[in-house]
Amino acid sequence: MKQTELQQKETTVVTDIICDSCGQSCRTNCGFEYMEMKAFWGYASKKDMEKWSAQICEKCVDEKFSFIKFKSEEISFQSYLGTDSLYEKRMEEGINNEGISNLKSDLPPSKELMDDAS
Repeated sequence: MKQTELQQKETTVVTDIICDSCGQSCRTNCGFEYMEMKAFWGYASKKDMEKWSAQICEKCVDEKFSFIKFKSEEISFQSYLGTDSLYEKRMEEGINNEGISNLKSDLPPSKELMDDAS
């Protein structure tokens, strides 16, 4: 016979992402919109074996990094999320009663919210 008990696990969730350039929140009505920047400096660098990271809001990317020719490509909603069932599962697990995302990844709004916004 299996004996079970209900146990609650502590989970670390992202509650906000602050732009490392302007200090403003990267939160939008659709989650978080930001650029993740990472650098790993090697032995030949004056920053020998340092690892750098930053989150930059869309406004700062547009204003302060316009001199960089970023490579961009359009992605489909489906490829962004994977399968519809995965999307639905993530939405069920990641949105609390206030509608605030508890997901570590940034997902676009549910299909219903997108229809309402149109």
